[in-house]
Amino acid sequence: MTKIAVIGAGGMLGGDFANFAIGHGHEVLRFGLPAFDIRRPDNIREALGSAGIVVNCAAYTDVDGAETDADACYEINAKAAGILADECARRRIYLLHISTDFVFGDKSSCPLSEKDETNPLNIYGRSKLDGEKLIIASGADASILRLEWTYGVNGKNFIRKILSKAKSEGVLTVVDDQIGSPTRTLDAARAMLSLIQVSAGGIFHFAPRGYVSRFDLAKFAITEAGISADILPCSSADIKTQARRPLNSRFNCSKIDKLLDWKRPEWRESLSKYLREVLKF
Repeated sequence: MTKIAVIGAGGMLGGDFANFAIGHGHEVLRFGLPAFDIRRPDNIREALGSAGIVVNCAAYTDVDGAETDADACYEINAKAAGILADECARRRIYLLHISTDFVFGDKSSCPLSEKDETNPLNIYGRSKLDGEKLIIASGADASILRLEWTYGVNGKNFIRKILSKAKSEGVLTVVDDQIGSPTRTLDAARAMLSLIQVSAGGIFHFAPRGYVSRFDLAKFAITEAGISADILPCSSADIKTQARRPLNSRFNCSKIDKLLDWKRPEWRESLSKYLREVLKF
């Protein structure tokens, strides 16, 4: 069976994907910090040594930090992704690269398809878009999967942060004008494996069915977890952050739906399972 090299296997998505792939009979090679650094070409060559498929989950994800650390952000999200793609093209290795909804701005309030115009609002988004362009230019046999609002077993995420703050403080303020789909990494892993199994090429969007504001998402999660807390709405303009966030993260997933032999779950369904199975609420 073809070996899958997972770069960024120590992260939330990379770890969940590696475990999911192993659970479905695949041989997985894990590469992650601190032993592996995607910025080092020799590390990339090592990871590709015996692999037939590469999944790149490595990324600089500190959205606000990127505004003052742009060089590191671009080096990881763009330059290193391009070098990885060039090496995959040279060795004829299939590459699945993870990108983000942050490549879009707010030119539309409609569900965003892969053909919609990109317009990143911050350095993180621009770096991820540049990474996409370098991968496409490499000529590698590759697919790019854009994800949004991810939450999983390990690592920091919106759901854990909200529940922790609700329990410790009892009152929290959440923006009500950012709309998207909270995506469980377990669902994303299933979609990733589906793309790999058919060697899909091009750009794809994946998210669960349905859309929700971050405010209503927080209310749902806190209620499901049985936590008593007051949640107050506010606009994104009221929250001072170094980087602007897109208001519209609604994905049109009709393209990937044509490849999946299963139906994308509704976001409430996945989140309820996560709260019960992972966080034990």
